[in-house]
Amino acid sequence: MQEVRRAGVFLVAFALSSVVSCLPAFLPSSLQIPGPPSQKSLGLGSPKFLLPFFVCFVDLLFWFRAKAGLGFIRCFLSRGGRPGIARKFVGIENGLGWTSVDPHRGAGYEWGMNETALGLALALAAYLVGSIPFGFITGHLIGKIDIRRHGSGNIGATNVGRVLGNRWGLFVLALDFLKGFLPTAFLPVLFMGAASPGRIHWHVATGIATVLGHMFPCWLKFRGGKGVATALGVVAWLAPWPTLAAASVFAVTFAIWRIVSLSSILASLSFAACQLSMAGRQLFSPENWSLSAFSLLVPALILLRHRANIVRIWRGEEPRYRSGGSSSESGSA
Repeated sequence: MQEVRRAGVFLVAFALSSVVSCLPAFLPSSLQIPGPPSQKSLGLGSPKFLLPFFVCFVDLLFWFRAKAGLGFIRCFLSRGGRPGIARKFVGIENGLGWTSVDPHRGAGYEWGMNETALGLALALAAYLVGSIPFGFITGHLIGKIDIRRHGSGNIGATNVGRVLGNRWGLFVLALDFLKGFLPTAFLPVLFMGAASPGRIHWHVATGIATVLGHMFPCWLKFRGGKGVATALGVVAWLAPWPTLAAASVFAVTFAIWRIVSLSSILASLSFAACQLSMAGRQLFSPENWSLSAFSLLVPALILLRHRANIVRIWRGEEPRYRSGGSSSESGSA
């Protein structure tokens, strides 16, 4: 019972802080908290609006790592092989994939409804991690600016490097890479266990959710970056050899033309081509179908996010990258 209460407290705190965190981005200007003149360009009022965002992130860590999240899921789905709260509530004792806890299964769930619910929860957590706008936060804390109103208006590492300099661009690139790599690599391992059937598909699902979080962050009215750096972190774990090929393509094309958007587009296409060709006839086998779907979906999303860049490249109007505010090229990371 104490575990249920503890989980409930964390869930309520997480829900409230999530709602509060989103409010500043949706408030009309007449209702926003007035801030100093140097911060009015943010359109989000006082920098205190960042506090609930970080509270939400801390809540998320507690929810999953301090046994509150797992305690809630165990109590809600199944405890010690007995029906959990949800099963008692809906009167389900057997069927629908509900199974008893297996201590050899990492977090203790059999493949079925239990693992599906946990996988969806991990995908949601990955989305929230991916939605952390490191470029926006760096612009606000370091440059005291809204990075969306400078350079290309993008929150990615390319625009940060253009506006604030290469050092901060690389800093944001590293953070965006890690927020793609870490949830994809470790969330399913920590909470599903090595023996969980189909765990690779949840690795892919968390990777897709992380990229979507970067592209469509709930904190910024779902207007985020173009997902290249975050997707790089995801595929670095999912498919290292195609990732190495894609990184090589990016490096070579950027060295020749110094156009980040062109290099990003070619790298994403090369990743898809390499991964799909390596899968061969096993493209949509039970083991590979999710990664094959990822290899089609995420590069397509990256191309979609670069549609304005593609038009400029076709017209020969896409500028080369220069740091420190001397270029107007649209960011790609």
